[in-house]
Amino acid sequence: MADKVSITPRVFLARHGQTEWTKSGRYTGTTEMNLTDVGRQQVLGTSRVVVGTGNLIDPAKLGQVLVSPRTRAQQTFDLLFGEAQAKALTVDNKVKTANELAEWNYGAYEGLLTSEILARRRDQGLDQSAAEVAARLDTLIKHIRDVQAPNMHGETEKACDIVLISHGQ
Repeated sequence: MADKVSITPRVFLARHGQTEWTKSGRYTGTTEMNLTDVGRQQVLGTSRVVVGTGNLIDPAKLGQVLVSPRTRAQQTFDLLFGEAQAKALTVDNKVKTANELAEWNYGAYEGLLTSEILARRRDQGLDQSAAEVAARLDTLIKHIRDVQAPNMHGETEKACDIVLISHGQ
């Protein structure tokens, strides 16, 4: 009998690497930002330890990789899996851009520091409510459950681990 615990589906959450705005503490929602050199090194360091055959995130065991549409998350995916593995996952149709993983839309607070937001808070509100973000995440959770449902009790050995590449939400 196979070890059912070892084939129970898992979900991994990877946060994107550093950007200029994360470095400076600015709220980054929909603004497209590239990873800094430090951010690229953060992701590559994680990749060396976590991703690969026999590692925690084994590409052969992945059912899907869901990536936020933001540039910083897309760059994180490319670096985390490396060119060859990212291409193989894409060719196998396992990589999907998931709007549900998009960063919070900060609206008028975009690019501001916490101290600046607190100073403006009584006069301005966020463009996106917590309920709207929760609804997006509920949709994502339902998708994950649908993908992994056939394997929740180790009945099959179908690749069904999922990696989510997103933001600090």
